[in-house]
Amino acid sequence: QNVYLSEAFFDCALTSRGSDQAVALFPSFVAHHNSSSLIFCSPLTRAIQTCLLAITGAGGAGGETNSEEQRKVILDESLREVTGLHPCDRRRPRREIEQLWNEHAVDVDATNIPDDDTDTAWNPTKRETLESVQARARTFLRSVARRAMSTETKAAWVFSHGVLLEQ
Repeated sequence: QNVYLSEAFFDCALTSRGSDQAVALFPSFVAHHNSSSLIFCSPLTRAIQTCLLAITGAGGAGGETNSEEQRKVILDESLREVTGLHPCDRRRPRREIEQLWNEHAVDVDATNIPDDDTDTAWNPTKRETLESVQARARTFLRSVARRAMSTETKAAWVFSHGVLLEQ
């Protein structure tokens, strides 16, 4: 059986190896982050976990930050993995995302995620095209550029998935 087609891996979590890799990003985050940086993340569980581990340096489930600074992570639908066919790439409903992450030491902002019970971007019979992924990447970059020009933003951290970041 193809594990990519298994419902058992719906919006799957990070593996222990992935968690270790995410925690290892913390020194880089500390060295380059400043209070005007924006932090964006895919709404898929494994991306949120990567982001929170990388920006807090917390290896434990409690999510305590190694800093007094309150950090905000903006979830953005355009940062998702290729959608369709694979349950591991299907997003949870927004209210469930908010419930999962609302008690974390970091403010996880899901207001940009559609308030729906089903993932309408996910198609059970076919994968999203590469052209569509590229268009999402361009749209995201334009929106970050506009936001940076209208604020004091000096940097943006983006936590997404390989296929999107390669575009």
